[in-house]
Amino acid sequence: MIASKEPILKLLTYLIKKSTKYYCWPSQESIVEILKTQYSCQLSRRTLNRHLRKLEDQSFIKRIKRTSRGPDNQPRFASSLYFIKKKVFSWLKQQAEYLKFIGFSIRVSIVDQKKAAQAKAQAEKLQDKRLPPEEALAYLRKLKASLVG
Repeated sequence: MIASKEPILKLLTYLIKKSTKYYCWPSQESIVEILKTQYSCQLSRRTLNRHLRKLEDQSFIKRIKRTSRGPDNQPRFASSLYFIKKKVFSWLKQQAEYLKFIGFSIRVSIVDQKKAAQAKAQAEKLQDKRLPPEEALAYLRKLKASLVG
């Protein structure tokens, strides 16, 4: 599989999961924009269509192109419906197994564990005290800032 198709598959899989349906319907412009901003993958619309056609030919996805008739009886195009086929899930599983094989794992650093323990202790202290809502909100903002920064 060509590397530039991977972000497209990941994006469509994410959008389908987010939509809580078995399909998604992003416009080609939004796919190009999301690939550019989130995946650092800059494609033209024409190149995107070539990749989508190849993914469909390789049985990774299924597209249903939607059209309707306008008031002047001319065809109007709507965004396509995108379905992910089982082949994508087996490919994603292979990717995960490979990452596990090479020793890739997400580990929480000791510093993050200490910050989390401190935050938990401070939250427990807050439960003992009855602060006015404004003070509690200010305290929570300060706590969030200390965890993020």
